[in-house]
Amino acid sequence: MTTNNRQSVDEALLQTVRCIKAFVAESDGIKPETIALIKMGGGMVIDPKPRFLDRVENLYVIQSNGVALYRDKNHLTVQGAQFILLPLFRESLTIE
Repeated sequence: MTTNNRQSVDEALLQTVRCIKAFVAESDGIKPETIALIKMGGGMVIDPKPRFLDRVENLYVIQSNGVALYRDKNHLTVQGAQFILLPLFRESLTIE
């Protein structure tokens, strides 16, 4: 891959990250009142957001080891779900 091609790919990835961040900024989060009601009713709220963020730059991770984690701006790939959500659910949920 030439330097120009690599720069184009890097810029495309940065643009994708910016789009994802803008989308999330518009629709991110559950109102604190809703969380309180869920907890009062005996429910549990699992926040997956930290799992989607790079720990160093706090940007959304869109690929891991060359594998796409998102199918589109709203849906994870199977690999994305296995990489991000499966470990979270295993840590957070117990079946009795």
